[in-house]
Amino acid sequence: MRKVVVSAMAEQGVNATYLSGALSHSDLNTIKKYLSIPYKKGSEVANETIQLLTES
Repeated sequence: MRKVVVSAMAEQGVNATYLSGALSHSDLNTIKKYLSIPYKKGSEVANETIQLLTES
C-alpha cells in the first residue's frame, strides 16, 4: 500500500524529498524503490511533443 500511495502522490507532483520524509527515510535515494514509472505522464508528454513537432 505504501508503494501505491507514494506513486500516486508522485504523480500529483509531490517532491521526492517530501515523499521520503513522509515515509521516514533518512536516505533520499530510498524513495526511488517506492516510485513506479509514470507511464501515463510519459505518454502525455510524448504525445504533446509529437503534436508540436508535426504542427510546425
